[in-house]
Amino acid sequence: MKALISMRTRDLVWDPPPMGRIKFNVAGVVMNEIAACGGVLRDDKEVVLALFSGRYVAGGLEMVVLMAIKEAAEMVIELIQKENLFANIEGSLRRMAKVRIEVTNRGKNGMAEALAKAGLLGNTLFRAYW
Repeated sequence: MKALISMRTRDLVWDPPPMGRIKFNVAGVVMNEIAACGGVLRDDKEVVLALFSGRYVAGGLEMVVLMAIKEAAEMVIELIQKENLFANIEGSLRRMAKVRIEVTNRGKNGMAEALAKAGLLGNTLFRAYW
């Protein structure tokens, strides 16, 4: 029984990205025909770099998850543009080529899920960077 409990607990723990990389977790929720999504960007040290939460007009859960991925991609591009304002465009394109979208256990997306649910309560998109 201990092994089973440990396995379940491990399945709910956030997995950091490889060293030197960032990871954006996103989630979508639909409740009473209201769709919302949320996301959180963290580095390999688990430091939160950006997050968002808000409602979207979407045709179901799949669509709101796609909207969350779109929002995350836009935020990453904005962060790269701010970071590399005067940097070589070629370097930015190389970094964008390393983007990978992956489906993971829903339990590992706790903060993104909470942000998506919080989005059900508001009327505008909340975004934060630091």
